[in-house]
Amino acid sequence: GKSTSSTMAAAPESLSDVWSSTLGSQSTAPNNNAGLEAAQVAAFVASVEAELKDWAQLFTQVPNEHERRKDALGGALKIKAAGKRLEKVTAGLKEETALPELLIECQSTFHDIILGLLEVSFPVHEFIRNNDFKERPAVTVATQRLEVAADLAAELGKLFANGKVEPKAMAVAGKEDPLAPEVLKMLEKTMNKQKKKDKKKGKEGGAVDTSAANLKAAKEAWEQRDGRCSAVLGQEVWEGLSWHRGIFLYGYIKFLLGNPKSADGSGVASAVTKEAVSPELFLDAMNSFRRMLTAQGPVPADHDNPAMWQSASDGPHRDESARMFYHGIYTSMHLRGLKHLAELSFWRWNYGGRTLADAKLAAVINRKFVHVVKHIMPHAGWTADIEYERILEMESTTLSSSDFSNGLVDNVVRNFSKIALVSEPQKDKPSDAGKSKTNSGGYAAGAVSSTAPVPDEA
Repeated sequence: GKSTSSTMAAAPESLSDVWSSTLGSQSTAPNNNAGLEAAQVAAFVASVEAELKDWAQLFTQVPNEHERRKDALGGALKIKAAGKRLEKVTAGLKEETALPELLIECQSTFHDIILGLLEVSFPVHEFIRNNDFKERPAVTVATQRLEVAADLAAELGKLFANGKVEPKAMAVAGKEDPLAPEVLKMLEKTMNKQKKKDKKKGKEGGAVDTSAANLKAAKEAWEQRDGRCSAVLGQEVWEGLSWHRGIFLYGYIKFLLGNPKSADGSGVASAVTKEAVSPELFLDAMNSFRRMLTAQGPVPADHDNPAMWQSASDGPHRDESARMFYHGIYTSMHLRGLKHLAELSFWRWNYGGRTLADAKLAAVINRKFVHVVKHIMPHAGWTADIEYERILEMESTTLSSSDFSNGLVDNVVRNFSKIALVSEPQKDKPSDAGKSKTNSGGYAAGAVSSTAPVPDEA
């Protein structure tokens, strides 16, 4: 087939650029670090306390026979214990304890509260989903609850920025270090090798320098926005909260659309839409998965031109693990997150007026998923045929271009070794593929295992 680089010369900008121009920035602009005052810490504590009563009583809604009832009880107890610790923060404010010290106590307490919330809300949200979202007030409350939790994380992140206080590193459940530093070192090593090669050939800078500059700018922006949430909650818990919110909204959207045919084979081909899905609901669900996928930092591939995603390499990266990390696929859960994001972006285009902007975004996201599955890990048991067909449909109806599908199936698929880390979850029994490499419990056990509330996969 034709080479990807020549056929994608007129390709769209990076996934990140297309995302911003279509959906806008995911997060509010950072504030001007106005300094930290006791009143701000007191207001945060009051906001959290206002939610605790509702969150702690969630356990009463857990069905008696639910397999996760014990985990849910543990979550409710975590929330209750954290409430007592917040009272100590309030007492510390009255005694004029140093604000940085109180902020660290707030962070540690809030981390436990969100972990507890994920454990106790999982069976409650699963029950809502299994009941076909019939209880609309319960759906609204569940959606708002997860939104408030994310907003409070952002608010706490702002307080740390205002006070120029460094958040405490949160221990992960598996007691292993997060992947991020190790991943970046691996990617930087490959890029530096490529730079040396380019210099020998007399090429100055070029694509590698541009990639490095793009990623550096993206990291600085991320650290001022979603990175703050990841820092105060810990990557694992922020990832879990974002996943849980995304998967609940995904199930709700699928229900509203009349259970359309999904890439996992579930649903019906001639689905009759029950209700229109608002652009805001799509945006919320898509942003949730994107936050989950960037919980460890910006994904390098999302800031490069998709022309760099070729069958045998991704820019300078040829090693299979380096290519997976370059695309932000650290575990099977990240690949599932990308799969759901690809589906949501396609539905947004298909049911939301079939605009050119929506088609571009959906085509780039679906291209990325197809590329990862077909070119990087073709023997890991995942399929991407439906995603590929979607790209062709959008190209023929809206995009009037073959830039997005070119090179995806024309090239010879190379026989890479199977990545043990990533395998397609079994449909008939819960798998533990959802447990991230960085944990053995934590959010994977309580809120983000492959038995998470995703239609027809639970």
